[in-house]
Amino acid sequence: MLGAEPEMDRQTAADISRRLREIEEIRAETGGSHSLDEEQARLLDYTKQFASEKKLGSQLKRDHENIAKQLRNFRHRLDRDMPRLAAHLKVSLKLSFPHFGYYPPDPAPDWQF
Repeated sequence: MLGAEPEMDRQTAADISRRLREIEEIRAETGGSHSLDEEQARLLDYTKQFASEKKLGSQLKRDHENIAKQLRNFRHRLDRDMPRLAAHLKVSLKLSFPHFGYYPPDPAPDWQF
């Protein structure tokens, strides 16, 4: 999996939705109560907090961030001794998640060692 698991899983969302429907039914039958109002407000606040489908971090994403950081640091150190190679790597290395890779320009530079 390139993504991560949702922080609020489907079962939790279904349970909250079911409980909110139950609260509405109880309110329709009995007129409601202060404790039901508080529970409903708490559940609605909880769902709003995760409405943006916040994701839990995955090990793959953490590994990617570590590797990308090391490559950026390496590229930064090259600036002093090999500025042309550093500029080439800056253009050719795509470090965004999950599109990580080396995409040299066409035509590729003629490196002479």
